[in-house]
Amino acid sequence: MTRYMVGYINFFNNELIVELVEGNTWKEALSKHSSLKDENGNPDDLAWLAEDLKEAKEEAYNADFAFDVKEVY
Repeated sequence: MTRYMVGYINFFNNELIVELVEGNTWKEALSKHSSLKDENGNPDDLAWLAEDLKEAKEEAYNADFAFDVKEVY
């Protein structure tokens, strides 16, 4: 598994939350960020249904939040 830093911010409270997570892909890493889970702890499908990271970021922006995923070496 690869380690990723995942940052998340919503445009309502402007609080940046960055977490170190592990995953096989950027989508898996994104789905493990605590701010992107529903009330039952399941991944919120919105952003990572996209085919690529750029498209996912655009979808997030349209839903009033932003994120980034960076691989950690």
